[in-house]
Amino acid sequence: MGCADFLKEWFNSDAQEWVDENYQNISIDKILKVQFSIRLSALPYNCQSLSEARIENGDSKKFTEIVTQHGSELEKSSLASLLQRFEFFEFEVIRDEETGSDAILMYAKDKPIDGVEGKTYAIATIAGTLELQDVWQDLKISQVQFEETEARVHSGFYECFQALKPKIESFIDSTLETKPVDEILIVGHSLGGAVACLVGASLAPKYENENFRVVSVAAPKIGNQALQDLFKERVKKHLRIRLVSDPIVKVLDLLYWFRHSGDDHGPTDFPLFDESDFPIGSHLPQPYYVGLEKTKQVILKKKFGNAVAKAKKFVKAK
Repeated sequence: MGCADFLKEWFNSDAQEWVDENYQNISIDKILKVQFSIRLSALPYNCQSLSEARIENGDSKKFTEIVTQHGSELEKSSLASLLQRFEFFEFEVIRDEETGSDAILMYAKDKPIDGVEGKTYAIATIAGTLELQDVWQDLKISQVQFEETEARVHSGFYECFQALKPKIESFIDSTLETKPVDEILIVGHSLGGAVACLVGASLAPKYENENFRVVSVAAPKIGNQALQDLFKERVKKHLRIRLVSDPIVKVLDLLYWFRHSGDDHGPTDFPLFDESDFPIGSHLPQPYYVGLEKTKQVILKKKFGNAVAKAKKFVKAK
């Protein structure tokens, strides 16, 4: 067994253990939510192209054309599938020049299915590391106070949070005032996932009567134990998606005072198998798409394969 194969097997044992512990409670609906969230988290990697194109808010056709121009065939088809699920969507690309933070704000409605009206969303999807300016934010690993609490947070992530939160909050408020909203969704990949958690920790109490959900994809650790405790207390609906070999998810492990928004194998955790040739490079959206497909296969085989085996044994016994 080569080094890469050994590492893959070692990392994937974590995902297999999680599946063995949780497969009975993992619904098809949850798997679809994970797929939806991973695809949403990849959208902001097109922020620069969208901004340069200067497309109008309602021009969903042009929006789809731009976000499906780049990347692998899998990445392009995944984003195309994401946007095709919507009956319509409106969007705004926002950017803070000082921190280099980018996000896409969307109001979207699912297509109706079998005569049932589609679900409506107010979505903020926050970009990960896109440029050198973002790398500088990643490297600011000192901790500062999180708002008016005792929690402490990664200073670079906090600056990005401070830059984007007012715009996200204003978008949610105006959307709730003028449109029906079934779910408020704050999502992000990598740096964006960390910022999404901070936005969630800050805004969740305000929208406690709404269906408010935070999804972090490939996110690094965000702050100290007090911040993790605060996040768990405030954010009632959270999904933490991680590829088991992702180096960015693990990058702050040596700094013992940093914590993730949720624990490995905790109630919000959703680890994915690594299917890449060399697992250490597994951070961008494509390995997450592939990892989800593998994880889905393992879960379904565990759930329904066991049922088929039991049925065969029962028939044989008769």
